[in-house]
Amino acid sequence: MNLSSEFIKKLKKDSDFQEFLSYIVEVIDSLDNLRGFDTKNKNEQLGEQLRARIIARDKLYEILRPFVDFQEKKEPSKEQINKAKERFGL
Repeated sequence: MNLSSEFIKKLKKDSDFQEFLSYIVEVIDSLDNLRGFDTKNKNEQLGEQLRARIIARDKLYEILRPFVDFQEKKEPSKEQINKAKERFGL
């Protein structure tokens, strides 16, 4: 099923949906990093956890692609810049 561009525009204008989208993007970010892995686990268990996180991340990207790709470019907020700096140890 494809979503119409009119429907996508309508949802993108909705502040509640934008808040939800922001939350989901944060969830994707948490799946897309190495925090939370217990390094005491066996390599096989770590590999299974990593694979599950990758599958979950990719599925969320697939679901949100119409909204994320459709988004106009925006300047990052100070909070986003600080998060990025923190992530890269700056």
